[in-house]
Amino acid sequence: MLLGGRADPGRGVQARREFPSAERASHAVSLGKRCRFGGRVVVDCGRQRNASTIRDQELKHKEPEPMKSFWRKPMGRPMRIVSPLAVGCAGLLLSMAVGCGGSQTSSPPGPSASKPSASKGPATEQAQPAPQTPSGATPSAAGEQKPTASKSKGAGESNSAAAAGGTGTLRGKVVYEGEYKPLPPLVKAGAKNVKDAAVCAAHDVPDESLIVNTQAGNGVANVFVYLSRAPKGVEVPAPPGEPLELDQKGCRFVPHAMVVRVGQTVLIKSSDNIQHNVHTFPAFNAPFNQICQPLEQKGIPLVYERPEREPVQVKCDIHPWMKALHLPLDHPFAAVTGEDGTFTIENLPAGTHKFRVWHERVGFVEKSLEVNIEPDKATEVTVTIKADQIAAIPPEIRTVRLQRP
Repeated sequence: MLLGGRADPGRGVQARREFPSAERASHAVSLGKRCRFGGRVVVDCGRQRNASTIRDQELKHKEPEPMKSFWRKPMGRPMRIVSPLAVGCAGLLLSMAVGCGGSQTSSPPGPSASKPSASKGPATEQAQPAPQTPSGATPSAAGEQKPTASKSKGAGESNSAAAAGGTGTLRGKVVYEGEYKPLPPLVKAGAKNVKDAAVCAAHDVPDESLIVNTQAGNGVANVFVYLSRAPKGVEVPAPPGEPLELDQKGCRFVPHAMVVRVGQTVLIKSSDNIQHNVHTFPAFNAPFNQICQPLEQKGIPLVYERPEREPVQVKCDIHPWMKALHLPLDHPFAAVTGEDGTFTIENLPAGTHKFRVWHERVGFVEKSLEVNIEPDKATEVTVTIKADQIAAIPPEIRTVRLQRP
């Protein structure tokens, strides 16, 4: 085969020609194989050379390039190539510095000090710095560290600190300010237009939404006074094991208002010879709705699993005027005013506390009543409910009447 030159009769068609740079691309495409040797393009018209032979020829014909920089960038990051001479100089300087430092800081070994082995270099012979004594530790004669008696405060110690401050008692009274007129009964005795009149209308059913004792300085009954949560660092006792009782007597709930500990059992009973229904309307607990059979004395258990922010309404769906209030809490710092309007909360930790005062005709009388409790003393407060704060009809009662005319 003739490629712009003479044919080699000894090698047949195996001829090779070097093309000028302007003709490299066209001839390489037309003739097929193209190889680069040191910047030159060679077209092989005979048998193909393997990759190793081509690479060897390329390295043989490639001219050495001048060293441009000591910097290389493998993996996209610069890397400094350090010459062996620089490494040797750095090692020599480091050994000289260590030797000088060791002669200044080392001290002669004592009688009990062990001699260093011959294999160790100068860096291992220099004296180690004396260990520093941390705060809260006392060094002994042998050089060991012993912790002192100081400890960090934990949960148990915070309780002890709160208990060390002492406890006190809060005593108070909620009074009514203004002219008071007794409320008419919810069911009059002898009424015929009520369900189960033989039992429910046997006597008057009082309206307990507002009870003012004019004989005891206008004290208001059934007012809740409580802390929204237990004070920090105070160990809260377990709920009482003795259950509370909610009776249904004369078509009314007895008692009308009570504080219930979370996890404490409330036994629902009935002293009436008729059927009742107990229905709770909590915000954070599961509602309870169950029929109570006539003269139920064994008791149906009711347990609140979570505390509530406000008292929970309890109703009887069969007799809509029946109503009670339960306040579930996860601590014992709460009370309900009695018939004379007084209340007592004991074992309060000393310090300043903010109490909530709640009444069903008003809502929150006080949302943040600040009281300072002194240890081993009784602090007395007076809370006033004004006549213009009293709603004409409690919202809960109005809702019931709209649903059941």
